[in-house]
Amino acid sequence: MKTEQARVLVLTSVSHFVNDGLSAVLPLFFPLLTFLVTSSILYGAIAAAFYALSSLSSPLVSARAYRSGNTGRWMGYGLIILSLGTMGMGAALIPSGVLPSISYELLLLSASAAGFGSSFFHPMGASIIQDSFDEEVHGMALGINGTAGSLGRALFSVISTSIFFYLAIAYGRHYSAVLGMLVMGIAGLAVAAVVLSFFGQTVVGRSPASTGRGRIPFGPILRKIWVLVAITVVRNISGTGILIFLPTYLIGRGFASYGIQLGIIMTLVLSGPVVGQPLFGRMSDRLGRRASLFITTAGSGVFMLAFLSTSSLYPYSLAFLVLFGAFAYSGFPILLPIAFNLLQPEERAAGNGVIWAAIGLGSAAGPLASGLLAEPAFAGSYSTAFAILSALTLAASSAAFAVRAEGARRH
Repeated sequence: MKTEQARVLVLTSVSHFVNDGLSAVLPLFFPLLTFLVTSSILYGAIAAAFYALSSLSSPLVSARAYRSGNTGRWMGYGLIILSLGTMGMGAALIPSGVLPSISYELLLLSASAAGFGSSFFHPMGASIIQDSFDEEVHGMALGINGTAGSLGRALFSVISTSIFFYLAIAYGRHYSAVLGMLVMGIAGLAVAAVVLSFFGQTVVGRSPASTGRGRIPFGPILRKIWVLVAITVVRNISGTGILIFLPTYLIGRGFASYGIQLGIIMTLVLSGPVVGQPLFGRMSDRLGRRASLFITTAGSGVFMLAFLSTSSLYPYSLAFLVLFGAFAYSGFPILLPIAFNLLQPEERAAGNGVIWAAIGLGSAAGPLASGLLAEPAFAGSYSTAFAILSALTLAASSAAFAVRAEGARRH
């Protein structure tokens, strides 16, 4: 690996670590809200606001960043917005005297802002890596970078639950939610400043094929990758719909209590992609893109159904959860190389944005679908909701072989 490639990989990996780490705090924030609000539909709406903004803004933000000439700097801007949104969600719970006990408007607005900030990294970071590395190692390079994001999700999970737990002991559950989100947001701002100091001095991600003020060819792009987009949406409806409510489900089933134990379990689940991303990325380079897409999509459904079939957490159930995480959340080195192979050079930057928009769209719909299914008027439980979403993923996995042959390129 050349020095320039190593530098790009390190810088984008730091951004990925923080971006995904802060995004992972949201599901662990929900159990604290259960002491204040009882509607799972409201939780779904908050999560949907986060992921909808991430989805809708991703293609346009990535295109604007490339035209600016330094997408690395824009990734730093995204971290700032994400951190401020995280802090805003905490501020929305400040007790009476400053704001109402819960400001639902500020909660939704802050979740939307955080989602918008989270939209910056993935399409830009992927394009920078794809511009910097040869095509035959895209899966491996994106897998290594994806591992940083997975580490962020895993470590922030245990860190955030520890912060919430000890603040709850000192100040009560209400203030633990307020102060915990403020602490996490401030930490994110500090890291964003460090990232900006590096990217501000280094112009990265200015691909001649990606810059300029021409019209973005979304129509031709979608015609080439619509099957991949559809699979991506379904994968993320299931993956995010389950992840958002998994802490609440584990507590409700008696598998965990809120605090360090829950943080460790969620860390293990989100550690699966730490191994899965480089492994599946390498498999994608060697075995083929379509086969890898099928294996990871089907595997997530199989292992979640296996988890739901068990009655206790140890030992098999926890192993099934970790394997579910490895398969469900390792899409970064699978999906983006397929899009790269299907698109022309001038379409690839916008194409990455479209794929991440599909991820965001599925992630926005997932919590709403899961929350709605869990209501008594529908499936009535999270376990049934998770089973329905897993079955949907299994059904979608076969569509991997309908992806155009160019996207299955094997080196």
